[in-house]
Amino acid sequence: MRKKVLIAAGATAAIALTMAGCSSSSDTSTGGSGSAANSGGASSGSGADINVGVITSLTGGYASGFTTVEKGVKARLDLENANGGVDGHKLTYTMADDASTASGALSGAQKLIKQDKVYAILDASASFYGAAPAAKSAATPVLGLSFDGGDAWQDPQGYPTFFDAYGYGDFSLAATTFGTFFKAQGCAKVGAIGNTGPSSGRAAQSAVISAQKAGLQAGYLDSKLAPGTTDVGPQVIGLKTSGTDCLYMPVTPSLGFAVVAGLKQAGVTMKAVVLGTGYGDIVRDKAAVQAGQGVDFMTIWSPVEADTDATKQFQNALSEYAGVTGVPTTGEYYGWTIADLFVYGLKQAGGGAPQAEFVSKLRASDGWDAGGLFTSPTTFADPDPVAAAMGPGNCVNMVKLSGSQFQPIAGANPVCGDIIEGTTIKQ
Repeated sequence: MRKKVLIAAGATAAIALTMAGCSSSSDTSTGGSGSAANSGGASSGSGADINVGVITSLTGGYASGFTTVEKGVKARLDLENANGGVDGHKLTYTMADDASTASGALSGAQKLIKQDKVYAILDASASFYGAAPAAKSAATPVLGLSFDGGDAWQDPQGYPTFFDAYGYGDFSLAATTFGTFFKAQGCAKVGAIGNTGPSSGRAAQSAVISAQKAGLQAGYLDSKLAPGTTDVGPQVIGLKTSGTDCLYMPVTPSLGFAVVAGLKQAGVTMKAVVLGTGYGDIVRDKAAVQAGQGVDFMTIWSPVEADTDATKQFQNALSEYAGVTGVPTTGEYYGWTIADLFVYGLKQAGGGAPQAEFVSKLRASDGWDAGGLFTSPTTFADPDPVAAAMGPGNCVNMVKLSGSQFQPIAGANPVCGDIIEGTTIKQ
């Protein structure tokens, strides 16, 4: 069922921030200087560079899943620059580190807005909810991925400059998607492990709810592990003693691999173990490849094994502009996606458009699909709700690690579902 939302027509007047940025932010940019002197504020001017800020976890507990975000951003922006930029405007970027905390996200966003004067913020941060009010006050366009679980993504009227690449990510909702997948794998009792916080923990809960909706039993659930931990002995014991035979983990790769290794050491054989991140990352680590044999990996994008025009363009740009070969990491997918949305928005408004016009034109648009990497397009004017950890259309793709390669799972590329009515997930 479509959830209608009222959309504000444009951004409010910018309000000066009262706090300076801190040292948790680090700067780099494409094509030379990261200066945004000609690109922030109301308009970028004819032919001036347009500088965008990128905020993600470069340090701290979440960093293992996000250190490659910059490569995805660089590949997409450099590809556009190689084709002349947007209306003759070269695109540059400045990085900011959220330090895997809400306060770090706030400091990073404040620096990008006040000091670097970026045109917009590209958000690939699980802690961005800490920065949302500041970005709103500054009327800065924010193009992000709603896996931080923040309320801003569900309130396009209150946060008119925020655009969720997922469409309308709501981590209080569950979809039938996981239940459909786990039932097809022959599962009887589905468990989940997630980190504490508004996103990972609720995504873990949603998978169990989805399994129950499909007629399966609820297994072991721990949705409050500390980010960055790999001490999972109690969780392994809980999974074993509960009889859980299928498992979903929307956690960083390091935590997921620790659980997988612990299960193997405990002699526990699962019918399916799904990691929410790690697709692409694991094959770059020989030890992780050994631990991850037979594990399923979820991706909301078309996996490169699908060999489509979109995945070929993505891989070719990563190779040419970021020096990346092989299967892209989740972080590289993140970076490419939010950068592609930024390019798309600029093309809707025109390269020299003021920020408010960028917001209004993007809000009225439809049909963006991450350059063909999404199964379903995102409509910003009238977005459909997307449940916890799902891509547009409540769709995901599942691949299994076999040797050093990922194999698409039959019937699960993609696997899609519907919102489960009457369910509200709290953390």
